[in-house]
Amino acid sequence: MSVLPDLPGAAPLNHPFPRLGIRPGVPLLLLLLLVAGAAPALAVESARILIVHAYTQEYPWTKSQHEGFVSTLNKSLPLPPTIKTEYLDSERLGLEGAYLAWFADYLGQKYQGFHPQLIYVTDDDGLKLGLEVQARGFPEIPLFFSGVNDFHAQERLDPNRQTGVFEKKEIGPNLDLLQALPGARGASVVIVGDGSTTYRAIAHEIEAELAKRPAIQATFIAGASLEALQARLAETPGALLLTTLGGLKGADGQMLNLEQSVPALAAGRDIVLSMEDAYQFSGVLGGYVISGLAQGQTAARLALAHLAGRPLRDLPPVLESPNEYLFDDARLGALGIRLPEEIAAQARLLNRRLSFGERHLQAILVVTLLLLLILAILLFLLVQSRRKNRLLVHQTHHLRHQELLIRESEERYRRLFELSEDPMLVIHDRHFVMANAATARFLGYADATDLLRTHPSRLSPARQPDGQSSHAKAETLFDAAEAQGWLRFEWVHQCKDGSPRLVQVTLTRIPRPAGGEEFLCVWHDVSAWRSAEAPLNPPA
Repeated sequence: MSVLPDLPGAAPLNHPFPRLGIRPGVPLLLLLLLVAGAAPALAVESARILIVHAYTQEYPWTKSQHEGFVSTLNKSLPLPPTIKTEYLDSERLGLEGAYLAWFADYLGQKYQGFHPQLIYVTDDDGLKLGLEVQARGFPEIPLFFSGVNDFHAQERLDPNRQTGVFEKKEIGPNLDLLQALPGARGASVVIVGDGSTTYRAIAHEIEAELAKRPAIQATFIAGASLEALQARLAETPGALLLTTLGGLKGADGQMLNLEQSVPALAAGRDIVLSMEDAYQFSGVLGGYVISGLAQGQTAARLALAHLAGRPLRDLPPVLESPNEYLFDDARLGALGIRLPEEIAAQARLLNRRLSFGERHLQAILVVTLLLLLILAILLFLLVQSRRKNRLLVHQTHHLRHQELLIRESEERYRRLFELSEDPMLVIHDRHFVMANAATARFLGYADATDLLRTHPSRLSPARQPDGQSSHAKAETLFDAAEAQGWLRFEWVHQCKDGSPRLVQVTLTRIPRPAGGEEFLCVWHDVSAWRSAEAPLNPPA
């Protein structure tokens, strides 16, 4: 159910029409006839939107908000919008002082000629940056937000310039769910979090809700160290409730992404409930979650209403967080859990279990093909030799056609590899065995063959910026990529002239038909970006 109220009297969601002076509420067909008759050459303009996310593009919560916002706009606008997207990476870099001012000025200068019609930001840091951007460079551009959990931010909002969707983790439904799940009623629950300010606020709300549910015995475990949390969890039985985990660090003190921390915490637990859809990884059952997808969709509906002519002050912020029940259906099946009917009716399921026909589709197809083959053989034995010859000719032609298609497909992918403007390589036995021309140009070599049969460390300085030897670090990264199937990291390569090039490397495992594994390696130059960051992160 949408938390955005109906918008009576709003124009259709095709924002250029209000600019043409056409009154809201006129049927779309009549509008098109009037435009076609009065100005046949008039073109519909694409909406220009600037998006700024607080976290990185790989953060699941950010990706789901972005998907919800953009997909809703694409479905409703007459033309796909022109979107420019920036990422603050504030979880790693913070958003205080010089960085906030620098990024606001950077956006103002970079997009001054873009002339955005609206700005969309996500999460609390995104709103903080968005307000600064408005103040410094775009005072007249409306600002829309989602994923903001600081409700006090309402006091800083100007109803004529900012609106959006607030986020609230709801405790009660998850505690009620814990009591309703088979085998969990009356059991203990372990509430785990990263010890942040957000966690402490959530823990306070949980304590208030637990007072209403004396049957539940709760243990709170919090801290920023993943290893310390795992050690305490190993000694504490019970169902697990994940609160907020964005601030967890590894043994090396580096921030962990959710793909690393969530499965590690969920390991060995049957029932793991989550309060965020971004935590839906292996081992997590689900729960009543804040939905990044719904947050983005709701913010997009506000933006569409404004583009259709609705004044911003008539679109107050949405305070009722668009949360939802979300479950891993395969996990439900593995645990033999059947959801209560009232929850199952409204739940969204991931990893949906297959029906009998879907699970055994391959066997059904094989049996069907075998029966058809037997029938074909029986018919074949009854036909004349001329029929047999025709069939053989047809089969030969078909095989040749398939071989031609395969060769054409191989050639197409080979050309895509060779002609790509991004450096692309193939790694086998931890050595480069293929490289495209873009790679040679990137490193200053005349021919890509000069790069082959070399270990990545041979095209790198002796040591990486963290002090590790390039060879040892490369071997460690290869081990990680082989274990999880892909890996993205930053690496310093060395050009032919000795100059360093900082790249973001993406390794993707490619199974080999003859056995063994290869990796597709793609480089993206991030030297300029890191150089821009350097003044903001002076050495200690």
